[in-house]
Amino acid sequence: MFFGSICVVLAVLSLFALYTHNTCGYKCVSDDAIPTSYTVSCALITASYIYVAILTQINRRKGVISSWLLWIFWKFVVICGIVPLQDNILYQPTCISSILQYISFGLSCFQLVLYSLADSPSVYGYERIGKPVCPKSYASVISKLFFWWFTPIVRTCYKRTISKDDLWDQHPELQAETVVNDLQLLWATQENIANRRRILQESSLVRSEYNTNGNIPGEETALLQRSLSDEEDDSKLENPSLYKCCFQLYGLEWFRAAGLKICCDISILLQPLILKLIVNETEKPSEERVMWYGIVLAVLIFLLGQLDATFYIHSLQLMVTLGLKVKTALIGIIYRKTLKVNNSVRKDYTVGEIVNLVSVDCQRIQDAFTYSHEMLSYFSILTFGVYELWDVMGASTVIKMYAWEPYFQKKIRGIRLKEMAILGKIARVTACSIVGATHSPFMVNN
Repeated sequence: MFFGSICVVLAVLSLFALYTHNTCGYKCVSDDAIPTSYTVSCALITASYIYVAILTQINRRKGVISSWLLWIFWKFVVICGIVPLQDNILYQPTCISSILQYISFGLSCFQLVLYSLADSPSVYGYERIGKPVCPKSYASVISKLFFWWFTPIVRTCYKRTISKDDLWDQHPELQAETVVNDLQLLWATQENIANRRRILQESSLVRSEYNTNGNIPGEETALLQRSLSDEEDDSKLENPSLYKCCFQLYGLEWFRAAGLKICCDISILLQPLILKLIVNETEKPSEERVMWYGIVLAVLIFLLGQLDATFYIHSLQLMVTLGLKVKTALIGIIYRKTLKVNNSVRKDYTVGEIVNLVSVDCQRIQDAFTYSHEMLSYFSILTFGVYELWDVMGASTVIKMYAWEPYFQKKIRGIRLKEMAILGKIARVTACSIVGATHSPFMVNN
């Protein structure tokens, strides 16, 4: 209730600010009328706060302890409120509307801090027995963003050798029972739909045969009966699709990971443009340079690098998790099928074929899902990369004209030699690691 109460207070403050502008004049200037845009914005802000209050209570009833959507909302509220706050401080510091803006901004910052933390899960007097719950289940948004929930197990591994008792239960969304049952249910639905379509198509084929064979009303059999071959029958009948099941079950997760990968590509592609602005700023005379502008560009290129890494790590983590879900679900369905199939059908398949389905084919499907979001990244990089190649080449030409001097070239050569030495060490270590990993099963067996 506390979070929702603050949202209601912010909504009331927004309406009260509109009332003060109406009575005391817009921004404490009695002659100025209130713009229509400001009235509409106050109405939208008030409705947004009320909607967030309702959504917070719904999440609390559903047991949601942290919400990415609400955290992003309050983050944008704080960021977008910085400019109006600065405007009020500089021009109307003592106006009543400015005071209301100070209070609203402070409450928004307080809400951002509160929504960055996770609520304590209610157990209603019960105590959990067995292994501890996965820390991700009750982690906050910030903890999930920076993977802080994984830090305790890493610290434990550093201090001592971990045992089975130190590990927690798998997250409910990643447990084999959950993913196998979900995919099995969708597959059964697809089979039922395909069977109904097969029955309807077979009945339509029989009617068409009845008409084409010259049978007339009153006769019991046709003069000529044409039978459909198995190949023609299979070509006209639709089978259940595994990709449809996976898309219905994991389509939203795939689009989330693809969206994060596109954001990662945008962060990468914006860095050369920011670098071009920095080069243009350094080319100006010293009296024309603006200090704060250069600082903003430097901070911006640093933030883009951090965002690039963050978006990439989360997109890769989502896609690896998605691929693991698909593989686990397929292995579970194949295992259930092998247990339920009768002996007359089982004798048509060898044990090697079943093992090959589980070990090879499921792994290929997992790899296909894990790296499928790279297709969108390929088109975005190709489209904007070509543009930047021609647009930013001018800045790189300037760098070459003024920087490739003998002294600078000597420095670069020394750095490159050190880099080549490090790359050689990395190559040797990687080769030894691959050889050891490849031959370790034979070494253990011998």
